[in-house]
Order: sequence, then C-alpha cells, then structure tokens
Amino acid sequence: MSNAKNCNHINWSKVSNFWEVFEEMGISPFTIRGFCKHLKSPVLVVGAGLGIVPECLCRMGYNVKSLDCTKEMAKKAKARRNLEMTICNATRTPFKDHSFGTVLINTGVVDTLNLRTDFIPRILQESKRLLRARGKVIVSFFREKPHMEFIYECLNLNKVSSNYSLFMEKNLAGVKLRFVNETEINRNLIDFIFKEYADQLERLHDMVLKIGKVLKSKDIEPEGFIAKYLGYEKFDFNKEQEEYLSHVVKKIFGNSIEKKLLCDNETCIIVAVKR
Repeated sequence: MSNAKNCNHINWSKVSNFWEVFEEMGISPFTIRGFCKHLKSPVLVVGAGLGIVPECLCRMGYNVKSLDCTKEMAKKAKARRNLEMTICNATRTPFKDHSFGTVLINTGVVDTLNLRTDFIPRILQESKRLLRARGKVIVSFFREKPHMEFIYECLNLNKVSSNYSLFMEKNLAGVKLRFVNETEINRNLIDFIFKEYADQLERLHDMVLKIGKVLKSKDIEPEGFIAKYLGYEKFDFNKEQEEYLSHVVKKIFGNSIEKKLLCDNETCIIVAVKR
C-alpha cells in the first residue's frame, strides 16, 4: 500500500480498529492453499494488515517479509501475532533489487485504490523491481459475482445512500418491507430478488450486523462510519475493473500472465512472471 495519506479514500488508521471483521474475507489460510504452488521464498506481502497472511505463510515454511501503510496496523499485527512489519509506501520500498521470489499484493490493496490514479501501475513497477528472474507477482482482489452486481444495482446499494442502513434491520422481512415502502423499485423485482437471492442477502445482512456490533463496541457510530469510509463503495471489482487490472499487469510484465484463479467464490488472483 501507499502511505496512510495517499493510499486511497479509506482511513486505514481508523479501519485498523476493527479490521479483524474483514481479514478472513480475502486471502486467508483457506484460500492460500489453492495457489501456494505459485509461491517461492522469500515472499513479500504487500498490505499485510493484521498479519493473517504472513502468519499463515510462515507456518507453511516460507521466508516472509511484510509491509503495510499504517503504523496502527503494524502495532496491532505485532500485538496480535508478534509480527514485525515494514511501514512504507508500496511504490517506494526500502528493499534491494531482486530481493524476492514472490510479491503477494494482498486483497484490499488494489481493490480500494482509485483506478484513475497511477498507484496500481507504480505498485506493480516496484514489485517487478523487487522480483528475481522468474519470480512471480500475485495480485489479489475481490471480484463481485454477477448476480450480486445485479442485486446491488437493483437495490441501489452500489451507491452511497441511506439504503445500506436497511441491512441493519433484525430480519430480512423487515428489510424487504422497507424496500417496498421507501424505494421506487418495482415491487415485483423486489419480490424476485428476495426470493431468488435470500441466502446471499442473509449473508450480507449478517455481515453488516457484525460490523455494526464491532463498531458499537469500540464507540464508533456505525451509520456515520459506513457512510464516510465504506458507504457501499464496495471493495469488489466489476468486470471492467478486472479487465483494466489485467491490462496493467500485461503492460508491465509483458504477456506473462500465468494464471487467473478463483480462490473462492469472490476472491481472485492474477499471477504474472518476471521474464
């Protein structure tokens, strides 16, 4: 990641207070096993957060270095997992050329960067500098499922709006009723969404409730926080964003994209080889 001021629109210093809610949603001990054959020591984890990925890789026997953009994340990673972390801008790291066999750009790094800035190309250029010959960069990101894109769009949850608060209700029946009463969406469409995608809505509902509970326990007002820092500017990439990321990787690494794997239902990776 870049430094806390410039990495993106999210205040990671504040997010560090409750990142444990999210840290297993992306690359995790479960998903790592799906692509560990691409890893070669030493491994640099960019955007290490609270350290769940570096900890897992260390346990698997890899030589790991970690970096993140905020002191708060590093302090919590040290307290939580006894993990030492380099605090720096991911576009200008202190490591020497050709220092790593793998650079793993963790979930939540490129997902939260403005694609119209030059941060992603600069992070990838720095990753290329750090890699040894035949080393690999692994870029991970959340890829929104097509049916979830449909749900977000239909329910206007793909925008900063008051609709997110509907998922703070105690049950989906209440959420549905409020959608029917408070939106201009076609009633039949709402009925269809809540019938066909009940499981997905339940998971989303449960996740938001969990976030709200954690925020409340830390004296953070959930509605204001979500609106200001999350606001349904979702981490998830849509098809166009994924195509842009693939284009940038190809431009920097040549046509050396080796794999594009679905680690789980929502987490994807792109693997490129330094020739």
